[in-house]
Amino acid sequence: MKVDGSYTMDAPREQVFETLQRPEALRSCLPGVEKFDELGGGRYEVVLKAGDAAGWKANAGNGHCLINRSSRDVVYIEVGTRITNETVVYSDIDMRLERDKTDGRYLKKTGEPYPPRKA
Repeated sequence: MKVDGSYTMDAPREQVFETLQRPEALRSCLPGVEKFDELGGGRYEVVLKAGDAAGWKANAGNGHCLINRSSRDVVYIEVGTRITNETVVYSDIDMRLERDKTDGRYLKKTGEPYPPRKA
């Protein structure tokens, strides 16, 4: 999928953001998307092709998963900040990561630490 050009919406930024959070509105903005199916429970399946990009809103509370159903290798590049103090929540399992400038700790949702990894 190649998206070219630009479009200026005559609406407040918050309204544009909220509109693009609705799958039916987002789907209409993505030419060439082969598949964008609602699976239920706030879950969706989207088929990406070589050269496509995807992004997930930080702190949205929903997990994401990339599955390679092809027979070829996939190169996945993640771009983000590495701020000093960071919390990562794995919403589909009982785990979160809390990281600061000295260490990273894996915790259960209750705050109980996971046992350290064995070397």
